[in-house]
Amino acid sequence: MKEAFQTKFLIRFDDINESMNWKIWDQIEYFLDSLGIKPAVAVIPKNRDDSVAKWSKNSQFESRYLDMYKKGYEICLHGYDHVYITDNPGIFGLSPRSEFAGVDPQIQREKIKKGIEILQEIGINPRCWIGPNHSYDEFTLKILKEFSFSIILDGHHRLPYERGDNLLIIPTQRWKMKAFFPGLYTVCYHHNEWNQEMLSQFKEDTKKNIERIVCIDDVINEYGGRQKTTFDYIFSTIDKKYTHTFKVGVKLLVDQFK
Repeated sequence: MKEAFQTKFLIRFDDINESMNWKIWDQIEYFLDSLGIKPAVAVIPKNRDDSVAKWSKNSQFESRYLDMYKKGYEICLHGYDHVYITDNPGIFGLSPRSEFAGVDPQIQREKIKKGIEILQEIGINPRCWIGPNHSYDEFTLKILKEFSFSIILDGHHRLPYERGDNLLIIPTQRWKMKAFFPGLYTVCYHHNEWNQEMLSQFKEDTKKNIERIVCIDDVINEYGGRQKTTFDYIFSTIDKKYTHTFKVGVKLLVDQFK
């Protein structure tokens, strides 16, 4: 199959909120539009996490969200308030802090419902979920299905696949456009702490890989209905170990300079 020999990148930006780093984001959005790139953007409906909201509030944030949506950006529900209330790593298992994993299902349902309503009031109907801190549980997925979500953007696997409940799982394995194996990779960016040098590096990487960049509709057309294979299980195990080792290495390096 040709998919086994291709490398594609889906661009994703996390922690979109009314008081994010709009100065950098304006430059990112202009650049993406100039190349016709339609990223996935993780919108926090009712942000209460000060660490991702240290900048001036954009009074036009709602219209900006809607403009992105109309341009074809994938506006994804990124939890509700982005506040971690458990130490449960959830299904993905990347980090032991969560807004949803291990939380009572009724509380989860209410938060998801409120988040959807906020976006719908703006004119956006989200179909894609991005779990805060990559953490959620099976109850979360069941509730998302109740609200007609069809896409989960997370996972260590190499290619997208559909679960038995028809949720399309699109993998998120990278924080830069680099892959050791062919596959579909969501490259997850956190632009709020970027400076101009980091923005320039992003532009350079994007231009270099422009022929490999896809949007979520491309992913659906290519992989919708695909079932998980044995190779996916093997790759998931390897990639999860690689990601964990990378995180531990970064932490040790950071600790040395504290």
